[in-house]
Amino acid sequence: MRTEIARVMEALHLPPEDLVAVRPTQYRAVLNRILETFTVYGAQGQERLWLWEGFKGEHFALPLDEPGGWHWLSRLVPPDEQVWLLAEDWDGQKLEGNYWLFRGRVGAIGAVLRELFAFEYYIVAKDFQWLLCETHHNMLIGVGTHITERLKAAAKLSPSSSDS
Repeated sequence: MRTEIARVMEALHLPPEDLVAVRPTQYRAVLNRILETFTVYGAQGQERLWLWEGFKGEHFALPLDEPGGWHWLSRLVPPDEQVWLLAEDWDGQKLEGNYWLFRGRVGAIGAVLRELFAFEYYIVAKDFQWLLCETHHNMLIGVGTHITERLKAAAKLSPSSSDS
């Protein structure tokens, strides 16, 4: 996954600093904070496949007609906002846990997601106030007041979830 993301970034001529893999020395602390904040699994969730099954707190789910939650990013979060990206290790390359963790700009993340085969991902505010997830069931799920309010408002403006 990390190699695929780097390949796409290079093909799109995105600066490497727009999406950076989190250093191994920070990985566990950031991942655990995400898991503790947004799931009932806490740190034990590192090995879980579908974190969205255990979301806690206020959340809102929007059904999508097809994979493409990245269509919604520009409606929900400013493109220059720095966030965490938790990407499913769908090809089984990770030695520990089921997720790759990056930090980067929302605009770059959207551009990269558009070019990759559909996979589950989680975008998390740097201050851990909200989380946005796209599942393999074509659901876009927001957790936390800030993102759920924006997602509900954006959904009201769009007659179809696949429109962009």
